Parts: sequence; structure tokens; C-alpha cells
Amino acid sequence: AQQLPVDKLLLDTFAEGKDMYGGTGKVMNYDLIPKEGIIKPFFIAGGLHSKNIKEITEKVHPYGIDISSGIETDGYKDLKKMKEIMQITGGRHE
Repeated sequence: AQQLPVDKLLLDTFAEGKDMYGGTGKVMNYDLIPKEGIIKPFFIAGGLHSKNIKEITEKVHPYGIDISSGIETDGYKDLKKMKEIMQITGGRHE
């Protein structure tokens, strides 16, 4: 990943058998992210929601987060859930 010609990385969950990218709600195995050695800033995605976002971001220290289904209700973006995530994360990247 360090040799890719990009400025930042997006680390996301692989959902086998899915013909879509992202928004599956499947939680990524964040233990696969090395504690050291990732030089490029990275975003995380995969099953993030208000109940796990704090623990995960404190564990892997991402540059940013990408949340899709974790802020939806019945398939639509939910303003209440968005505000909750913003409050938990402080509305900023680290």
C-alpha cells in the first residue's frame, strides 16, 4: 500500500459475494491494520456506527472515517445518527 501512487488510503471491508462496494454494514476486522508502519494517512470504513466508532478510532487512529449504513435508518441517511457520530468524534479527523 505504501508504494501506491496515492496520497491517502481507504481501508474497507470486503464482502464476499456482494456486487456492490461499501454500505454493506459489515464490520471490518480492524485488528488487521498494523499498529505501526503505515506511512500514508488512511480512512477507515466498514460497519462503523455510534456504538463502535469511539473504540475503533482510538484503536487505529485513522486520518478520517467513511460511514454509510451506520448513519442510515430504513435505507435513508438519518440526521440524528449523523449528529450523534459528529458529537462522538468531535466532528474532526485526527
